[in-house]
Amino acid sequence: MVKYLVNWSFSNTVKGGSESRYDMLHKAFPEAIKVSPNSKGSILEKRKDIDLFLKANTTPEDIVIKDAGVGGTMDIPAKTVLIYGNPYCSLIEKFGGPEVECWQELLDAQTEDSQRAWKKIANSEFSFRDAAISGYGHPNHVISNGVDTDYFMPDPSMKKISVLWVGSRSRIKQLERALEITKGAGLNLLTVFKEDGMSRETMLALYQSSLCLSVTSQIGGNRNAVLEAMACDLPVLTTRSGLFWGNEIGNAGEILPSNDDDAALLLKRMVGVKYDPRSYIFKNGLDQESYIKTMREAINV
Repeated sequence: MVKYLVNWSFSNTVKGGSESRYDMLHKAFPEAIKVSPNSKGSILEKRKDIDLFLKANTTPEDIVIKDAGVGGTMDIPAKTVLIYGNPYCSLIEKFGGPEVECWQELLDAQTEDSQRAWKKIANSEFSFRDAAISGYGHPNHVISNGVDTDYFMPDPSMKKISVLWVGSRSRIKQLERALEITKGAGLNLLTVFKEDGMSRETMLALYQSSLCLSVTSQIGGNRNAVLEAMACDLPVLTTRSGLFWGNEIGNAGEILPSNDDDAALLLKRMVGVKYDPRSYIFKNGLDQESYIKTMREAINV
């Protein structure tokens, strides 16, 4: 039996959510062969390029692990395990604008791919819900992304300076709201954009020297920045998306109120409260070792 990890690309640059998820998958399945499309064309052309390779090179005993929609245009010999981490249906429902056409194409790709899946795994309760409302069936498992707690650790010697916000420049991340809330609390907001390509070492230092992590987007699968921050014992002020959709936040931080004034008061109060987000990681099996064990068990290898 041969295992394959399939993604749009395997970049060596600073990781976004999907790239970080694949890094963790490769730790769970170090024996797997990485596959990405050679085509530089459209989404459909890249999907077909992947499928043609898998059709020619896999057997019925093999297992292909990939994000839903990466490939899936034709039958292949191998069994496929689909990871649902990109909630395109929820994005289309919530937002209009120029991105909708691309999201719809990716949602259609997920739907087509799902018809051929052997197993389906959502990376959060939010992603599970999105897969269910999309109409292509409930995933078999919910397995959160994991975080390397040996690398992402607190440093009590670091001075806490600002509130931290991490995300892309997309309007769906709602940075403007984070700025207003932080200003209302009389605090400074440090923004880190995915597009700026911060190194892993820089991100570690930022987590260790921040007051809390602010998450304002209403839609998200499972943000790796949240897990990394919590592993560094940084509390989170977050919407009920991703990890905390349907799950209690406990001592990891606070849920963001819908009213900005209330949110500002809560953020100001959080600075003087002792939270324990790192223990939340271990208690809920979000550490790297637990992730690897759970993922391998789910795929029965």
